[in-house]
Amino acid sequence: MPGDESPGSDDQPASPDRYDLVLAAIPAALVGGVTVGAAGPLSTQGGLVAGTLVAVGAVGYGLFSEPPS
Repeated sequence: MPGDESPGSDDQPASPDRYDLVLAAIPAALVGGVTVGAAGPLSTQGGLVAGTLVAVGAVGYGLFSEPPS
């Protein structure tokens, strides 16, 4: 029924904020690094190290550059 909706509810999901994107970037960087290492010019270990550096950068950005309030 039209009047049964609670206030503030809508059919649109909430858009991800900055910290959701930082959390998504961590595994994406690791998987991307391993993928590049397995299929590209780097060794798998080198790709994992590169992905880890990107993931550490994302965590550092989330914690220190734009800290949660």
